[in-house]
Amino acid sequence: VDAVDYILKPYSVSELRQVIAKVKRIKPIVLKRVKIGTMPDFKLWVDGNLIHLGRTKAEELFALLVDKYETGITSSEAIGYLWPERINDNNTQSLFRMTFKRMMTMLEGFDIADIIISKGKYKCIDANKVECDLYELLNGNEEYTRKYTGYYMQKYSWAEERNGELYTKYNMGGE
Repeated sequence: VDAVDYILKPYSVSELRQVIAKVKRIKPIVLKRVKIGTMPDFKLWVDGNLIHLGRTKAEELFALLVDKYETGITSSEAIGYLWPERINDNNTQSLFRMTFKRMMTMLEGFDIADIIISKGKYKCIDANKVECDLYELLNGNEEYTRKYTGYYMQKYSWAEERNGELYTKYNMGGE
């Protein structure tokens, strides 16, 4: 029912006004189903349950999309991050498509595939549909500023660039 309060009959106008005022004071709380942790390591929760995406590259691609949420990323850029030793040929493009499809299938299994947006050749995370410590930190949320200890998605070498930016911005060097 999601009742905020109730009034028993017979009720007065003053009781009705009090309940209406109470309802107006209460802000609707929108709980996001997806929570993403990036500090110190990458983690994904859906409805409060820690999720393991299983396949290493599919999870890494998802983590990369989280990292590049502001601009999105093309398949060619993703290949450069995920398989830096490979040339960007038809085989590698096929590998990327297969990895992206696996990632999407896993997200569909948790009914959260709608958090991925395709804009032309760019793919990105819909930051409005997730709660993410990185996004909170970059938006200046002081709680997350205190939680950042100089570590960000430690197992991915491509994350060192973002970690360097965060480290400098939050003056972890003590200067």
